[in-house]
Amino acid sequence: GLTISGGEPLQQSDFVLQLLKAAKENRIHTCLETCGFGAAKGLLCLAALTDMILFDWKETNPVLHKQWTGVSNTRIKRNLATLNHQEVPVILRCPLIPGLNLREDHLDGIAKTAASLHHCTEIHLMTFHNYGLSKYAALGKPVRKAISDTRLANTNEMAQAKEYVSSLWPGKIEIY
Repeated sequence: GLTISGGEPLQQSDFVLQLLKAAKENRIHTCLETCGFGAAKGLLCLAALTDMILFDWKETNPVLHKQWTGVSNTRIKRNLATLNHQEVPVILRCPLIPGLNLREDHLDGIAKTAASLHHCTEIHLMTFHNYGLSKYAALGKPVRKAISDTRLANTNEMAQAKEYVSSLWPGKIEIY
């Protein structure tokens, strides 16, 4: 199989489209990992050649999404809704960060989002990791203090999050 991730594949949709076409011609299973922040037209073209979409769902609250990621989640929500009309299985991938988005209202939002999708097959609750900090340092780029000071969710917190989301959405939920 072939998984295309990023950066953000939607920012290079022409190249990714050609790659997916070649994979399909060779009967290779395809998977696209996206945060959904890109042109809807590009996403739909890529989805037509994709067997599975791993869709990052970082923050439900629009104000907090903008605060933590630097972009609005309006386009992301619209793209996810547009994608819902395709028959491509979607897995929601949700990094959970104590003190930022490991909150009951966001967990509610994850479950509601999954429930709104006809082809959502799973939710992946992911422990945030800070592997990228060394990359920022190597590039001489500043790291947002909120990220550099973030502690990782512990096993108990992740289990509680899974139990909570499971009480709201009956599908498969995994912790990573």
